[in-house]
Amino acid sequence: MTPPYSIDLEKALAEEEPFSLSEIAKQIDYIPLETSSDILLKRVHQYLYYNDQLLVTDFSHLHAFTSEGKHIKKIGNKGSGPADYNYVNTLIKDDASHHLYLLTSGKMIVYDQQADFMTSRSFQDKSIRGYTGLMTGPDKFLIYLGSTFKKVGDTSPIYSFAEMDTSGRVIRQIPNASPIESTFNGMIVSPIPFYKYEDRIHYMDYGNDTLKVITNEGANETYAVCSLGYMKREVNTAGFSEQQMEELSSKLLVYRICEDKNYLYITLIWGASDNFQYVLFDKRTGETKNIGNKGIVNDLNGGVNFFPQQIEEDGTMSMWMQAEDFKEQVLSLNHQEQKDTYGEKFEQIRQFASQMDEDANPIIIKVKGL
Repeated sequence: MTPPYSIDLEKALAEEEPFSLSEIAKQIDYIPLETSSDILLKRVHQYLYYNDQLLVTDFSHLHAFTSEGKHIKKIGNKGSGPADYNYVNTLIKDDASHHLYLLTSGKMIVYDQQADFMTSRSFQDKSIRGYTGLMTGPDKFLIYLGSTFKKVGDTSPIYSFAEMDTSGRVIRQIPNASPIESTFNGMIVSPIPFYKYEDRIHYMDYGNDTLKVITNEGANETYAVCSLGYMKREVNTAGFSEQQMEELSSKLLVYRICEDKNYLYITLIWGASDNFQYVLFDKRTGETKNIGNKGIVNDLNGGVNFFPQQIEEDGTMSMWMQAEDFKEQVLSLNHQEQKDTYGEKFEQIRQFASQMDEDANPIIIKVKGL
């Protein structure tokens, strides 16, 4: 099949069908991020591989680790100096210049190949806030501005993305073709499908169901339509009362999409919660498969299930987990059954989990494809 893809999520969600990790992968590895009193990351806001370093931020701080999870250094500090940031809104790496850009309130901080400070540059438009971003070409990148609601009756354009150059100048803004119409003023900053595949940027604005691709000429084309039907969550919610929360509990939004040569990996989120539903779309056959809320069954070593949060250019898939969740899930598995099925592979992962401090830093889980 070729784009634009039609993905009937409403129909697929009627039936759950397990999917095994061995169908797409041959190896799974675990990277426990080193923990100490000076290195405490209770969550992961963003992580990326930059040269030989694994950079991880919890939004408040930025740390560099080796590919095995050993801490290298803390990068920058919270403050108002040239090398300081308020929060680490997003990290953008430029493979061409080998520079790293940290976007924070009103400015960008530039780092060299070793993630050492080079300079900082103010945004020409101080109102700009970039919450995630990707390079679009030499010395320019696209950033997500958050989703501003469009007041009912307002005819002015709503912009959710801006292309900037590395001097801090806005080149253009991309209007949202189907903004959230609301009876009240508001804005939502939430993870959205926003990734690069085959050197082109794919994105879906918050609350929308159409995945767009930016062509090499800068045009926006439909790449996939993800239909949730009656299960699609309405986002015009002025508050979250007990009744509204109950109504939202059976509704879904598209939260994240990753892609490789064969599949779109779609993460849906229920209501206003952190409960996820996972769906696979096979680009070859057009089949859409609901694999449930636990992810892809780990039949490589019998450990925790997996579902990619990001996919690297070489096809390596990864996700992160809290240490306490990882430990609890592994130790809750039937020891004898998993040992009988997976033997020493499961024993190793169980021992790894048993020795883990539940207050330790998160774990990065990497999967290598077939």
